[in-house]
Amino acid sequence: GEAQEVQFEFTDNTPAMVCTGARVYGNVKIGNGCVLHPRVSINAAEGASIEIGEKNVIEETVEISCNSGTLVIGRCNMLEVGCQLIDSNIGNQCLIEAKARLQNVQVADNCCVGAGVTCHGQSVPANTSIYAPRNDAVPGRDAETHQEYIAAHLALLRKRLVKFPDLEPVPSDKLKAGAVTNENSL
Repeated sequence: GEAQEVQFEFTDNTPAMVCTGARVYGNVKIGNGCVLHPRVSINAAEGASIEIGEKNVIEETVEISCNSGTLVIGRCNMLEVGCQLIDSNIGNQCLIEAKARLQNVQVADNCCVGAGVTCHGQSVPANTSIYAPRNDAVPGRDAETHQEYIAAHLALLRKRLVKFPDLEPVPSDKLKAGAVTNENSL
């Protein structure tokens, strides 16, 4: 059957939380309910833009860059530690595991790109998982389980991040365009 929508513990109007030390440059839109960890780098070159949908988790040292056009990241995705997205679009409910590197890649909905996978100039069809070392593509992925995982992870982050003053999450509606989020820039 079709996966049911998982209820999140915050409203759709809850602003994103952008932790101290995240760097956001250029024309970047961050959707409601997202959490950006410290040392995230998001860079839209002049004339380019990045649109990040709602309820995404973007972990430490993730690098997202767009050199031209618009890079789109859908909703309810998890981008794990150290992954890189360069001129690549991500659908909804995807998991991009640690240190994966995507350049000029189109990832459809409900996909998993495994840890350490490098993809260049390809399309990943919906409901596909890709794993290293040979970039083996495996059909099938449990969308409902992923939604439950993201909902629980976001709820935990929202409760825990506010307890660490050195991380000091900043609601995205207070983030200045092009700001490096630290105590001196807000």
